[in-house]
Amino acid sequence: MLFAGSGGVSVGVTNGSVVISGATSGAGGIDVTVGGNTSGTLALISTGTLFLAGGNNVTLSQNGNSLTVSAASQTVQTQASGNIGATGFATTSTNGSVIAGTNNTTGFTLGVPPYITTQTNQTLGLYATGNTTQSSSGTVNATALTFNGLGAQTVGISNGMVQLSVPATSSLSGTGAVSISTNGSTISIGVANAGTISYYDNGILNGSANVTQLGQGSVIVQPFPAVAPISISALRQFIQGSFSTSSNSSYAGTLSVQAGIYTLTGSTLSLASSGSQSFGYTQTSNNSSAILTGIKGLTIPLSANMSQANYWMAMWSSTSSQNANWATFSNLCASEGPLTYQGILGSSSSASNQGVLGGGYFSVTSAGLPASIGLSQITGAANIAPFFNIYNVTA
Repeated sequence: MLFAGSGGVSVGVTNGSVVISGATSGAGGIDVTVGGNTSGTLALISTGTLFLAGGNNVTLSQNGNSLTVSAASQTVQTQASGNIGATGFATTSTNGSVIAGTNNTTGFTLGVPPYITTQTNQTLGLYATGNTTQSSSGTVNATALTFNGLGAQTVGISNGMVQLSVPATSSLSGTGAVSISTNGSTISIGVANAGTISYYDNGILNGSANVTQLGQGSVIVQPFPAVAPISISALRQFIQGSFSTSSNSSYAGTLSVQAGIYTLTGSTLSLASSGSQSFGYTQTSNNSSAILTGIKGLTIPLSANMSQANYWMAMWSSTSSQNANWATFSNLCASEGPLTYQGILGSSSSASNQGVLGGGYFSVTSAGLPASIGLSQITGAANIAPFFNIYNVTA
């Protein structure tokens, strides 16, 4: 009888006995090493039986000396895509490729990749506060935001930045009588107000006086500049009367006067304010000479508030008498002497030649002050400026 050993098994005969031996493990056990998709812990298995177990869809089987490890076959998976529409969601795909679907109003399963067919426009709400211009709020398309520069503001785009620019600031300083002040965003520039004056005269204190009869119903005009605002309530002009002192004279009379302030527009003077007054007198022999003779004043109510500007003063007078006409009246005027203005060199002399613009007689007699006077209707004269003063007084 023959005994044969194979692999790690040896056979021998000792003392009439058959001895079968197997090699022993140097470590006293089996080293187990696993890799890949592992679970659990690694350990040294002691001498004995090694058991293998399948898990998570893994199946183990033995056929003789063969060990078979198997897993369930992977079937074709359906992936879903969602298309948000008016009636719900369209969902269908095959093998991971999205294809056209049909409406599915009950819901959808989001597959790979998620799919949205249309991007809607996005808007930004903009609001302006503080020092605003035009609208203070509005909405704009978020994909196209536009900046617009107004006034001195400029707008530019550089290196991905919006650049806003305004001119460099400068400072203002007042000199002389000019003053500058600020209030918020308002800059005020002005000069000291000279104030409102309540008295003006045309030079009665330093003028060369001349007594002149201006004529019944005549209108005499002269310019006067208001160098400051003027507020007045009366005008006073000056006259001189001549009266009969005969012992058998007995008479009475009335002197009517008017004064008006005119403004100039183009070449026409227009009446802005006027006043009138009448004065009566009586004379028997010379019983009233003390109160009638000499330089006398006539006060006329004339109310006006004038700004600093150019004005023209006009005066009108008329007399009437009862019984004999034994009295005459003359105006006290500034005299130019024997010199008479003859007009522009190279042109013939004309009655409308005026050494002082708008100074002279209205070309026709009148029953009162006219509403307007053309400069060409004024006749220039040497004695064109009756003395007057204007002020606040009760006439």
